[in-house]
Amino acid sequence: MAINILASIDQYKDGDDIWVFADPNKSKPLKKLDWYLNFQIHNSNFTKQQPTLISSHNKLPTKAILSIPFNGDIMSWCASINSAWEGLKLKSIRVFLPDNIKKTSNLNFHKDISTVNVVLG
Repeated sequence: MAINILASIDQYKDGDDIWVFADPNKSKPLKKLDWYLNFQIHNSNFTKQQPTLISSHNKLPTKAILSIPFNGDIMSWCASINSAWEGLKLKSIRVFLPDNIKKTSNLNFHKDISTVNVVLG
């Protein structure tokens, strides 16, 4: 598995099967993309603090958007991403770290994910 840090200019470019975000309250990029997704994030039942998977086919350069609640513990959040990935089995993921998270040394992703592209929060 390779973990790559993407420059902000490359964060919305084509190249990964799924884009993963924290919940909307902790992810400014997700709030910006919600318009392109016809406000599906805003209109979803996210108040239950459960992962939300939204198809983004023909709306964004990825197959789907996955929003996973972030409780402040990056290791727990990565474990939730790994659990979701096990059900999806996609080759590459792009992880948009929660707002103000700049440290990547604590990131721990499933060894079978071929590529993880990370965008700093």
